[in-house]
Amino acid sequence: MGFALTVIEILIASILVIGFVNEEKLANFENKVFLFIKRKIRKARRNRAAVRCHYVSRPAVVNSANKYCA
Repeated sequence: MGFALTVIEILIASILVIGFVNEEKLANFENKVFLFIKRKIRKARRNRAAVRCHYVSRPAVVNSANKYCA
């Protein structure tokens, strides 16, 4: 039992050391993921706004054309 705990402690310590060494890489990766998600959200909002405007303006054009053609 004591051997297993020692092995687990060594693994945890090595993971922590590797984490501290690669902390900057992890921060850069998180920043890239954050920017990727941010761009996707902006693009989705822009596309949704464009679709909304398209559907809103289309009936207005049709109704105005019907008024003058009738």
